[in-house]
Amino acid sequence: MHKEILLGLLVLVLVVTLGCIDFSPPLTEIPQDLVIEYAPVCGFCPIDAANQRVIFNANLEGKLIQSVGVISKEYNFSVTESELLDVINTAKKNGFFSMNENNVNPNVVDGGGNRITIFMNGVEKKVSVINYDWDNFNEIIEKLNKISYERTGVSYYNNLDLAKACVDLNTLCADLNKDFSCNIARDYCSYAGK
Repeated sequence: MHKEILLGLLVLVLVVTLGCIDFSPPLTEIPQDLVIEYAPVCGFCPIDAANQRVIFNANLEGKLIQSVGVISKEYNFSVTESELLDVINTAKKNGFFSMNENNVNPNVVDGGGNRITIFMNGVEKKVSVINYDWDNFNEIIEKLNKISYERTGVSYYNNLDLAKACVDLNTLCADLNKDFSCNIARDYCSYAGK
Protein backbone atom coordinates (compact mmCIF):
# COMPACT_ATOMS: atom_id res chain seq x y z
CA MET A 1 0.00 0.00 0.00
CA HIS A 2 2.85 2.41 0.81
CA LYS A 3 4.48 1.54 -2.51
CA GLU A 4 1.31 2.51 -4.41
CA ILE A 5 1.14 5.84 -2.58
CA LEU A 6 4.82 6.60 -3.26
CA LEU A 7 4.44 5.56 -6.90
CA GLY A 8 1.35 7.79 -7.22
CA LEU A 9 3.24 10.75 -5.72
CA LEU A 10 6.18 10.14 -8.05
CA VAL A 11 3.87 10.09 -11.08
CA LEU A 12 2.18 13.30 -9.88
CA VAL A 13 5.55 15.05 -9.45
CA LEU A 14 6.64 13.94 -12.94
CA VAL A 15 3.39 15.12 -14.54
CA VAL A 16 3.62 18.54 -12.86
CA THR A 17 7.32 18.89 -13.69
CA LEU A 18 6.92 17.88 -17.33
CA GLY A 19 3.95 20.20 -17.70
CA CYS A 20 6.19 23.18 -16.87
CA ILE A 21 8.91 22.35 -19.37
CA ASP A 22 8.73 23.65 -22.92
CA PHE A 23 9.84 20.83 -25.22
CA SER A 24 9.58 22.89 -28.41
CA PRO A 25 12.88 23.47 -30.21
CA PRO A 26 14.87 26.61 -29.33
CA LEU A 27 14.08 29.71 -31.37
CA THR A 28 16.57 30.52 -34.11
CA GLU A 29 14.99 33.81 -35.21
CA ILE A 30 13.68 36.71 -33.18
CA PRO A 31 9.91 37.22 -33.50
CA GLN A 32 9.25 40.52 -35.31
CA ASP A 33 7.03 41.81 -32.49
CA LEU A 34 9.37 40.88 -29.62
CA VAL A 35 9.46 43.19 -26.59
CA ILE A 36 11.06 42.15 -23.30
CA GLU A 37 10.72 44.36 -20.24
CA TYR A 38 11.82 43.86 -16.68
CA ALA A 39 11.45 46.04 -13.64
CA PRO A 40 11.68 45.77 -9.88
CA VAL A 41 8.51 45.43 -7.84
CA CYS A 42 8.15 45.73 -4.10
CA GLY A 43 5.65 45.12 -1.39
CA PHE A 44 6.05 48.46 0.36
CA CYS A 45 8.35 50.81 -1.57
CA PRO A 46 9.31 54.17 -0.13
CA ILE A 47 7.52 56.89 -2.07
CA ASP A 48 10.84 58.35 -3.22
CA ALA A 49 12.31 55.07 -4.45
CA ALA A 50 13.82 55.25 -7.92
CA ASN A 51 11.87 53.35 -10.55
CA GLN A 52 13.87 51.36 -13.07
CA ARG A 53 12.88 49.55 -16.24
CA VAL A 54 14.88 47.81 -18.90
CA ILE A 55 13.31 47.22 -22.30
CA PHE A 56 14.58 45.21 -25.29
CA ASN A 57 12.90 44.89 -28.69
CA ALA A 58 13.09 43.01 -31.99
CA ASN A 59 14.97 45.93 -33.59
CA LEU A 60 17.93 44.96 -31.37
CA GLU A 61 17.48 48.08 -29.23
CA GLY A 62 17.75 48.27 -25.48
CA LYS A 63 16.83 50.98 -23.02
CA LEU A 64 17.45 51.44 -19.29
CA ILE A 65 15.18 54.04 -17.72
CA GLN A 66 15.67 55.28 -14.17
CA SER A 67 13.31 57.84 -12.68
CA VAL A 68 12.04 59.38 -9.47
CA GLY A 69 9.34 62.05 -9.52
CA VAL A 70 10.00 64.21 -12.60
CA ILE A 71 13.68 63.33 -12.75
CA SER A 72 14.66 60.60 -15.18
CA LYS A 73 17.70 59.29 -16.97
CA GLU A 74 17.55 57.12 -20.06
CA TYR A 75 20.33 54.97 -21.47
CA ASN A 76 19.90 53.66 -25.03
CA PHE A 77 22.02 50.83 -26.37
CA SER A 78 22.06 48.04 -28.93
CA VAL A 79 21.83 44.31 -28.33
CA THR A 80 22.63 41.36 -30.53
CA GLU A 81 20.25 38.83 -31.99
CA SER A 82 22.12 36.02 -30.23
CA GLU A 83 21.72 37.76 -26.84
CA LEU A 84 17.96 38.10 -27.26
CA LEU A 85 17.64 34.53 -28.53
CA ASP A 86 19.60 33.37 -25.47
CA VAL A 87 17.16 35.23 -23.19
CA ILE A 88 14.07 33.84 -24.94
CA ASN A 89 15.43 30.27 -25.08
CA THR A 90 16.44 30.45 -21.40
CA ALA A 91 12.91 31.62 -20.58
CA LYS A 92 11.47 28.70 -22.58
CA LYS A 93 13.86 26.19 -20.98
CA ASN A 94 13.05 27.47 -17.49
CA GLY A 95 9.27 27.26 -17.95
CA PHE A 96 8.67 31.02 -17.93
CA PHE A 97 5.67 30.79 -20.27
CA SER A 98 3.87 28.40 -17.91
CA MET A 99 4.70 30.25 -14.66
CA ASN A 100 1.91 31.87 -12.65
CA GLU A 101 1.60 35.62 -13.18
CA ASN A 102 2.01 36.55 -9.49
CA ASN A 103 4.37 34.63 -7.23
CA VAL A 104 4.47 36.23 -3.80
CA ASN A 105 5.70 35.02 -0.43
CA PRO A 106 2.82 36.13 1.86
CA ASN A 107 5.04 35.92 4.94
CA VAL A 108 7.07 38.97 3.89
CA VAL A 109 5.35 42.34 3.65
CA ASP A 110 8.08 44.79 2.73
CA GLY A 111 10.35 42.80 0.44
CA GLY A 112 11.02 43.23 -3.21
CA GLY A 113 11.27 41.32 -6.42
CA ASN A 114 11.14 41.61 -10.18
CA ARG A 115 8.64 41.47 -13.00
CA ILE A 116 9.45 40.21 -16.48
CA THR A 117 7.11 40.79 -19.41
CA ILE A 118 7.74 39.09 -22.74
CA PHE A 119 5.57 39.97 -25.73
CA MET A 120 6.08 37.87 -28.85
CA ASN A 121 4.00 36.30 -31.57
CA GLY A 122 1.04 38.42 -30.53
CA VAL A 123 0.99 37.09 -26.95
CA GLU A 124 2.05 38.81 -23.73
CA LYS A 125 3.33 36.84 -20.73
CA LYS A 126 3.97 38.70 -17.47
CA VAL A 127 5.50 37.10 -14.37
CA SER A 128 6.23 38.77 -11.03
CA VAL A 129 8.28 37.09 -8.32
CA ILE A 130 8.23 38.91 -4.99
CA ASN A 131 9.90 38.12 -1.67
CA TYR A 132 11.70 34.93 -2.57
CA ASP A 133 14.38 33.49 -4.82
CA TRP A 134 13.40 31.30 -7.72
CA ASP A 135 16.37 30.02 -9.72
CA ASN A 136 14.46 29.53 -12.98
CA PHE A 137 13.22 33.14 -12.85
CA ASN A 138 16.48 34.61 -11.55
CA GLU A 139 18.50 33.08 -14.40
CA ILE A 140 16.45 35.13 -16.88
CA ILE A 141 16.88 38.32 -14.81
CA GLU A 142 20.66 37.74 -14.62
CA LYS A 143 20.91 37.46 -18.41
CA LEU A 144 18.90 40.66 -18.93
CA ASN A 145 20.91 42.45 -16.25
CA LYS A 146 24.23 41.38 -17.77
CA ILE A 147 23.31 42.74 -21.20
CA SER A 148 22.13 46.06 -19.76
CA TYR A 149 25.15 46.50 -17.47
CA GLU A 150 27.67 45.62 -20.19
CA ARG A 151 26.18 48.31 -22.47
CA THR A 152 25.53 51.12 -19.96
CA GLY A 153 27.89 50.53 -17.06
CA VAL A 154 24.89 51.20 -14.82
CA SER A 155 23.98 48.48 -12.37
CA TYR A 156 20.29 47.70 -12.43
CA TYR A 157 20.29 47.53 -8.63
CA ASN A 158 21.89 50.96 -8.11
CA ASN A 159 19.75 53.98 -7.44
CA LEU A 160 19.42 56.76 -9.98
CA ASP A 161 22.57 58.86 -10.39
CA LEU A 162 21.18 62.27 -9.49
CA ALA A 163 24.29 64.46 -9.63
CA LYS A 164 23.32 66.48 -12.72
CA ALA A 165 19.58 65.84 -12.48
CA CYS A 166 19.32 67.39 -9.02
CA VAL A 167 21.26 70.48 -10.12
CA ASP A 168 18.74 71.00 -12.95
CA LEU A 169 15.73 70.25 -10.73
CA ASN A 170 14.99 73.87 -9.74
CA THR A 171 14.80 74.93 -13.40
CA LEU A 172 12.69 71.92 -14.32
CA CYS A 173 10.23 72.44 -11.48
CA ALA A 174 10.05 76.26 -11.50
CA ASP A 175 6.54 76.25 -12.99
CA LEU A 176 5.47 73.15 -11.06
CA ASN A 177 6.17 74.38 -7.52
CA LYS A 178 3.24 72.55 -6.00
CA ASP A 179 3.46 69.51 -8.26
CA PHE A 180 3.62 66.29 -6.24
CA SER A 181 6.24 64.76 -8.58
CA CYS A 182 8.55 67.73 -8.07
CA ASN A 183 8.15 67.48 -4.29
CA ILE A 184 9.07 63.80 -4.42
CA ALA A 185 12.10 64.60 -6.57
CA ARG A 186 13.15 67.43 -4.24
CA ASP A 187 12.87 65.13 -1.24
CA TYR A 188 14.91 62.51 -3.06
CA CYS A 189 17.63 65.04 -3.93
CA SER A 190 17.72 66.26 -0.31
CA TYR A 191 17.94 62.68 0.94
CA ALA A 192 20.72 61.89 -1.55
CA GLY A 193 22.62 65.03 -0.49
CA LYS A 194 22.57 66.50 -4.02
